[in-house]
Amino acid sequence: PTMPPTIPTTIPPSMLPVLLSSPPPLMSPLPLEPPTPPSLPPPPCDAQLDDLLLVTRDERNYAFKTAMGGFSTGVFGVIDRTSELVTHIQGDKRIWYRRSLGWPVNSAVHIRAVLGTDTVAR
Repeated sequence: PTMPPTIPTTIPPSMLPVLLSSPPPLMSPLPLEPPTPPSLPPPPCDAQLDDLLLVTRDERNYAFKTAMGGFSTGVFGVIDRTSELVTHIQGDKRIWYRRSLGWPVNSAVHIRAVLGTDTVAR
């Protein structure tokens, strides 16, 4: 077999160390970390904790708990007062949580009633 003809080239001396050295690695070796395992669910609570019932009420009796879980003063609103909402476990008198809930001052309203009529104007 015959060799293909070669084309003579001149290699500069500065390129000889580069050509004679081994090629750089394609990827730098990185330490492989094991994948993070999925988080486990929290351990189950003691079954007796399911029996605890938290009760929140207004210590000053300005507001009552609504069906939606919030607090309201009802039809006759409390003006410029602060409720003290306290939470305890039913059957336990110790207060576990306390927070204030302010009932703001409404804007001024003038009411005029005419004597002898059933008319009330704002």
